[in-house]
Amino acid sequence: MKTTLFSLQRSEFRSHVNHALHPREEIDQPDQLKDRDKELESLKDCFETPGAQGFLWGMKGVGKTSLAHTACEAHDDIVKKVAAVACERDTSFTGLLMDITRKVVHGGHVKLDRNKKGAKINLFGLEISGETNSVSGELQIDSVNHAVDLFSTILGQHQFSGTIPVVIVDEFDRLENKETKRKITDFVKALSVGGSKVKLVICGIANSLNELIELHASSPRYLHQVEVKPLTFGGMLQIVDDIEQKFDLAFSKGQRYRIAQISDGYAHFTHLMLKDILMEAHRTKFDGGDVPQQLFKDGIVNSVKQAEAHLVEAYKKAVMRGTDINTEILWSVAKGPHLGRQFKEIRDDYLEIMSGRENRTVADEQKVRNSLNAMCEEPCGCILTKKRTGWYEFSDPVVRSYVRLVAESEGADLGEYNFRD
Repeated sequence: MKTTLFSLQRSEFRSHVNHALHPREEIDQPDQLKDRDKELESLKDCFETPGAQGFLWGMKGVGKTSLAHTACEAHDDIVKKVAAVACERDTSFTGLLMDITRKVVHGGHVKLDRNKKGAKINLFGLEISGETNSVSGELQIDSVNHAVDLFSTILGQHQFSGTIPVVIVDEFDRLENKETKRKITDFVKALSVGGSKVKLVICGIANSLNELIELHASSPRYLHQVEVKPLTFGGMLQIVDDIEQKFDLAFSKGQRYRIAQISDGYAHFTHLMLKDILMEAHRTKFDGGDVPQQLFKDGIVNSVKQAEAHLVEAYKKAVMRGTDINTEILWSVAKGPHLGRQFKEIRDDYLEIMSGRENRTVADEQKVRNSLNAMCEEPCGCILTKKRTGWYEFSDPVVRSYVRLVAESEGADLGEYNFRD
């Protein structure tokens, strides 16, 4: 047997897998973030433009957080990431500032005179220690101008060897308090008008920037917006290319296309499937080279088991409610290249899928229509939505990738490229 990574002990092999693939965490290495050159260049422009603050928006799961973190690494000659925080539904403006302050202090980014015993500063109700990198007290912020003063004090540019400090604020869409959103937009403006060198990069799920944040007339000039779309087909294949090279294996054309097509622009699924295929390869003592179809399928089956719980529950609720004909009908909605699909296309694809399903009863046209309509209702979790008569699509586009993953594990090809080699 030739020497490959697959011959390593599991713990050592797993460290190679964890370095290369990130199904559960954000990417922060430029060489691992694929198909985002334009977005990275746009964020570089944001970092270089005085007064500009970054807002990243797009659908769930497209990689906004990974883009923000990777941009800081890719442009580390310009910026330094000093804090990354996430919003919750009830996060207040003061609470957000406190979270950021803790991250900055705990990271050792507040520079005090450590030669003086007990070096500390008192700031807006907080006591910050330079010796222990700790913060205590209750933050007292009366205005956005106070907030700017807080940032100016703890994030002075001179502390970072000339680079600009960046704070990433994630899951901005979760905020439900409009007053909190208004204060944050006022804070963004005040940072820019006041000449602060600090950069905010705010990420959130939205169909537009207007949907993400409550805007007022003078805000847009300070907001550098970057729309983050799902990866292209080629971008997902680039991830596969990297894994083939790093682990000395080769996927067939059909396997490569299945991975990209199931993922449908969501890198999480690409990373998940590749991770599970690699771990199955290690378990079976694969020695590299062409990936056998059985190994590929076993990895896919494992990925179904490891998918996010909310996707699993959404699928189960839809297909187990009422009648099991929902299974193949839901697969049919996921088969086409477009998110929105007309009834006739869904019905035709359903008949094609059923032609390869043994011991399954084919539903007539009315039952197919009834099933589709039922899956738009709450008892089935509203997994589908009908935006106009006769047209159906997934309420959450990420669910479509999970449906394709399940179908693949059961031997059904969904999508534009339907072949195996």
